[in-house]
Amino acid sequence: MTVKNQCLDYPDHCPCFLATMQQCPLCSLLLGRDRCDCRWPGLCLYAHYLWNKKSPGYPHLQHRQFQLETRLRDGSGKYLLYGYLAPSFLETLQKEDILVLWSDDLHREIQTNVKAIYRQDNFVELQADAHLSPDQIPGPAALLTIRRTALSPAI
Repeated sequence: MTVKNQCLDYPDHCPCFLATMQQCPLCSLLLGRDRCDCRWPGLCLYAHYLWNKKSPGYPHLQHRQFQLETRLRDGSGKYLLYGYLAPSFLETLQKEDILVLWSDDLHREIQTNVKAIYRQDNFVELQADAHLSPDQIPGPAALLTIRRTALSPAI
């Protein structure tokens, strides 16, 4: 991946589920490099994960719930949100669908579009508007309500 990404949750929530899917755009080992450059003191986070072989397990979610796992900011300034969806909602989802996230704690709705769907893992990649600031996006493990919208993509 040539786009430089910034993980908003590194290192506190690293490695996240993206590493288990070998999709982390920041891990030098998963990007095919010979050595780790995660700058974690004393060990490679991904190697530590592989050694312990932790399985994250899947959260049990209701139909319209989205559990945020990881937030990245890509080179264009847009946010990539990765998280779990209930299988009943995920099975109806298609790439480029427009979804709105909200919770009682948010002061605004977050409009996103679907970039990738990992059905076997109940996992999805959403792209959010670049006009948000990091503090307007909830952190990992946040439980949000999700709904479809009929708007055309503005992202």
